[in-house]
Amino acid sequence: APLVHGDDATVRATGVQVTQKFIDQDQVDGMTGVVPTPLAYGIRNAVHAAKLIFIDTNAGGNALTRDTTNCTPSCKSPYIFRSSFSSYQISYPIGEYLSAKGTKEFFLAYANYGFGTESAADFTTGLKKNGGSTTGNVAPPLANADFAPFVTQIKNQPTTNVYSFFSGAAAIGLIKSWNSL
Repeated sequence: APLVHGDDATVRATGVQVTQKFIDQDQVDGMTGVVPTPLAYGIRNAVHAAKLIFIDTNAGGNALTRDTTNCTPSCKSPYIFRSSFSSYQISYPIGEYLSAKGTKEFFLAYANYGFGTESAADFTTGLKKNGGSTTGNVAPPLANADFAPFVTQIKNQPTTNVYSFFSGAAAIGLIKSWNSL
C-alpha cells in the first residue's frame, strides 16, 4: 500500500480535515504523527470512531492514553498509542522528587492549553505527595506575544521556586521578557 501524508499546519481544524480525508478517501490502515496536544485531542474522536490505529509521536496530552475525569478534555482510546512522552510522565516525578528533597513551595507558570495545564496539574500532584504546595500561578494563552505582564507577576510574588512550562516561541518570549525586566 502507498504511504500517504498530509500537513495539518498545526491547526486543529486542518488536522481534523486531513484525518477525515485519510479515513474516508484514502482508507488508511494506520496513522502516525501530530505535534501539538490540542490537535491530537481534536482528531481523537474521528480516529476512535473509525477504529483507526493512531500512534502519537509527539503530542503529550494525557487524555489520549490515560483515564481522565469526565473525559476532559478528551477520552482515552484503545486505538491510540504513543511513542513519545505524556505530561504526567515528565511532570509528576519532578514534583514528587523536589518535594521529597525538601523543596515544598512553588509558583506555577505555564502556557494555557492542554499540555501546559496538564503539566502544571501533574507537577502539583507529585509535589503534594510529599507535603508540597503551590502559592499561585500565571497561565498566558498559547498564542500570547507579550510576556512582560506575566513575568512581572512572577517576579513580584514572594515564592522563590517557580515551576514553568512553555514551548517554542512562547518559551523564547518568556525568557526574553525575563531577561529584559
